[in-house]
Amino acid sequence: MMTEAPTYEELNKRIQELEQKIATDITERKQAEDLLQQTNSDLEERVAARTEELHLANEELRLEIIERKQAESKLKAANARLQALWTISSLENVDDVMTAEQIRHSILRMTDSEYAFYGFVNEDETIMTLHGWSVDAMEGCTVMDKTRSFAIKAAGVWAEAVRRRAPFLLNDYNAPHPAKKGLPKGHVPIKNLMVVPLFSDGKITSVVAVANRTADYDQDDVNQTTAFLRNIQAIKERKRAESEKAEFQFQKAESLSRMAGAIAHHFNNQLAVIIGNLDLTMEDLSNKALPLENLAEAMSAARRAADMSSLMLTYLGQSNARYELIDICAICRRSEPLLQANISEKMNLKLDLPSPGPLVKGNVGQIHQILANLVTNAWEALHAGCGTIQVKVNTVPAMGCNQNCWRIIMLLFCCP
Repeated sequence: MMTEAPTYEELNKRIQELEQKIATDITERKQAEDLLQQTNSDLEERVAARTEELHLANEELRLEIIERKQAESKLKAANARLQALWTISSLENVDDVMTAEQIRHSILRMTDSEYAFYGFVNEDETIMTLHGWSVDAMEGCTVMDKTRSFAIKAAGVWAEAVRRRAPFLLNDYNAPHPAKKGLPKGHVPIKNLMVVPLFSDGKITSVVAVANRTADYDQDDVNQTTAFLRNIQAIKERKRAESEKAEFQFQKAESLSRMAGAIAHHFNNQLAVIIGNLDLTMEDLSNKALPLENLAEAMSAARRAADMSSLMLTYLGQSNARYELIDICAICRRSEPLLQANISEKMNLKLDLPSPGPLVKGNVGQIHQILANLVTNAWEALHAGCGTIQVKVNTVPAMGCNQNCWRIIMLLFCCP
């Protein structure tokens, strides 16, 4: 049975429906592609944003690790410095060489360096003498002339710290530098270098140098090393002051012992005079005689004993004597007759005194006593019993004498 063929209108309708369906499919596919593209774009943006966040987080973590390592390094250096200061402050009766070696070892630990040396600079800053250096560096060094003293003017790049009078950093030792003179044949290789000078009263007294650290040296290393050296200097000055004070106390105690013996001897002599004259006075009184001469002798001896007691109190710093500004030359001139009377007639007393003389704050009676003792000692030192004793007053400048020495001189030789 044959089917009836579709009409033109039916075919045309079917074609339109098919075209409509195809157009709808194309539209939907296009919309799906656009959506997929938008989704991919959004996803890429999210991935990029997340990647940026992760990069920033990694950078922050890296910086935090660096800061933590730096803090740990600083803490390690600070602990090493404190331990070194404690060790050095605990050292007793050690020489400069041993102290220098301890300082060098401590700075190696503080800066995490491979090599180090520590040396002293002379008074006019022309010579540096090594007193501490890395043993492994010297063992690895095959230079024939391993000198320990160096002329600053002729020395290489390390001496720039002294010549410039400032810390010196060279983090690339292979880079050209006008002060470099080249390492001697056989010298251990140097990668980087830091040299720090230590000042005292405006002069460079010592130099410390470190070399071959993995990281570069920076200002923080300079500050740490400078602070350490200053603390070392303070410890050494304190120890020197304590030693000088102990020595002074020992000398004072020793001289006090001798003085006590001498005073006891003189006191016994004066008491013998007093007792003897009082005995004679008692006898004269029993005989109804006038005892004035005996009493005068007893009184004179008592006054001499009182003078000795006053001198002892002066030495102990417990005197109530009055001190004033006096011309010491005028005192010497007025004392000349008494001084001449205390020595042999064969002795010639010569005075060399400027006019006017220097003013000093003192006690006239005590200065008289000092002059009498000096002249008597000079006379007794001349065993021949004849000669010339010269008393001279001269003003000496205090330049070149540091404050500590001047203070000791004042304690030892000047009246309170």
